[in-house]
Amino acid sequence: MTPNKDQLTLVVEFYRKCNPLGPPSDGEIVLELCQVGGEALAQTLIGMDLLQPLPDDASKFVLRKIPNFFWDVDDFLLKPERRFKPPRKFYVASQDWLSDESPSHELQLKYKRAIRLLELLREVSAHEDTAGNDLKLVILHKEKLVVGSEYNLLEMQELDGLEEFDKEYVNSDTHQEKKRDILKTVLVEMYSGKKSIQVGRLIDDFNEILSRLSHGYDLFVHDFSFSKIKSEVERDKLEFTTRLNKVFSDIQNQLLAVPAALLLVGSQMEKPELAELQLGNLAIWLGAVIFFVLMELLIRNQRNTLQAVKGEVDLQRTIFKEDHVAVYGKFKNIYRELDDRFNHQCKLLWFLRGLVGAVLGFTTGMLVWYSSGTAGYAFIAAIILTIFPILLALLINDFFQKTKSDD
Repeated sequence: MTPNKDQLTLVVEFYRKCNPLGPPSDGEIVLELCQVGGEALAQTLIGMDLLQPLPDDASKFVLRKIPNFFWDVDDFLLKPERRFKPPRKFYVASQDWLSDESPSHELQLKYKRAIRLLELLREVSAHEDTAGNDLKLVILHKEKLVVGSEYNLLEMQELDGLEEFDKEYVNSDTHQEKKRDILKTVLVEMYSGKKSIQVGRLIDDFNEILSRLSHGYDLFVHDFSFSKIKSEVERDKLEFTTRLNKVFSDIQNQLLAVPAALLLVGSQMEKPELAELQLGNLAIWLGAVIFFVLMELLIRNQRNTLQAVKGEVDLQRTIFKEDHVAVYGKFKNIYRELDDRFNHQCKLLWFLRGLVGAVLGFTTGMLVWYSSGTAGYAFIAAIILTIFPILLALLINDFFQKTKSDD
């Protein structure tokens, strides 16, 4: 009928005009012709001894078992060598998949990519075992990992990154051996503790493998190992933490003046018999004001030092993130801890400012009490002068922050 067509093509054409009446039995399938125009094709196949009509129904035929005609994907991949070595031409009936048909069936691309992935893994494997017409690849890199050839063709992903995997890593024009070592490291680390896996598992994890390859190569390009980066970041963390802590420790001696000032006020201020302003009490109060001004300047200076250190931390964080974006996420906590230390030191300075304000408030309260003889006025004055330095500092900080933002 059509001498230029091979047996498989003729069988597929006839099969597509029929309905199968159940799964195959001993490799043979019972078909019912359901489309017009299939009779002549049936006679051709009967003449080739590929088709046998049923005696009780002229529309039903038994399709004999022929090479490379498979009922389903499981039947097709049952023979191990077909997982990595495709037949020249084949047909999978349940999926209506003819291998050389154009346009290609969606499974054809998946099948080719699965085979290509196995070919690429063969190139980086240390040894391959083809016993029993199967394929097992041995990956050696500190540990041994055996990769088998089984995969689920129907459920596997498209492997869209396979071309990148091939050209950028396995057969790269630059650093090819190093990239292959990185690939073996990634595989051994990802499946650590497993002696063997199937290539289907690699297909499921393919995007993660590509991501780890990219990260590993990024470290190599920057001539850094993870441990080296970690040691440098830890060293910088220690240095910055020390500098942040030093901001407060540098003024510890001056802090002793706070209780001394309270002791001075409590012991030296005198309450006159008649409520009046005494020169001695006023001198002590002026001393407290000068003490407050000096301490405020000292606190403000230490605050600026803290801000300078924080600026260096932020700058280093930005540079590190740009240079080592692949591993930055693993070091976020270190920079977060430095931020927490900065905030803690800032709170200590605000607490110190509150203590100094309390000394000024206490001194003012005693002066007003001794001068007016009214405890209520003294209490109000003490509250105002205690809160005043804190409010003043907040207003000044807000003013300078707005000025910087305007610039």
